Amino acid sequence: MKLLLGFFATPPNINLTNDDKCLQIDIPGADLTVGNKKANMLHLENIVKTYNSKFDHALVMSDLNPSDRQNYRSCEKVSSDEVLAILESNDDTYATFLYIKLLRYIIDAFINKATSIRDRLYFAWTIVFVCRLWKAWLNLEFKSSTQKSRDNYFITKPAYYSVEINAHILLYLILLVHEGSLPSESLQIPLFSNQSRESIFRSSRSLTGTQSTMVNFTVKGKFSEKIP
Repeated sequence: MKLLLGFFATPPNINLTNDDKCLQIDIPGADLTVGNKKANMLHLENIVKTYNSKFDHALVMSDLNPSDRQNYRSCEKVSSDEVLAILESNDDTYATFLYIKLLRYIIDAFINKATSIRDRLYFAWTIVFVCRLWKAWLNLEFKSSTQKSRDNYFITKPAYYSVEINAHILLYLILLVHEGSLPSESLQIPLFSNQSRESIFRSSRSLTGTQSTMVNFTVKGKFSEKIP
């Protein structure tokens, strides 16, 4: 908006205000491959279109193409037991099933409050070992390809490193608590997630007027009184 109103200076050789493509960002896509199968968003779209009753999967098209890329609620619905059961029943959707199953394990390991510590450790390291095997298979299967090409068949490096780091930190926390170096309260793993803070912001925005979604935390006392 500031650019269109002339707030910023216009470079002499680039017409920013009249070129529709100059500010577009070309985000590269991935071609996640497991064996001879590929993970594809079309598999989820087919579930929405094929099943007449939403009670079978609880998905809607907006869950697959959310305007908010950090829509955690849609992520929960996509990785539900019902959706995983539908994907698992079809051999053609095996890669999509595996990818979403890993996503579900991440939720159960680090976000779900009902998961026990033993299960958290199991889910976290299952993700790590599956990703390691997946990556090793890709390096062997496509060894004649460049590293950049092989990376296109795998999850992003930040996601992979995050899986490894979180699993090691979880194990380290458990060992510290077992040795008595940390209290047992340190194993409240969901508190490390940002979802608890996101829920507070959602609650605070619901307390604002209809014309504004801004949150003013200077009125800390009033805000604390309204949140149970």
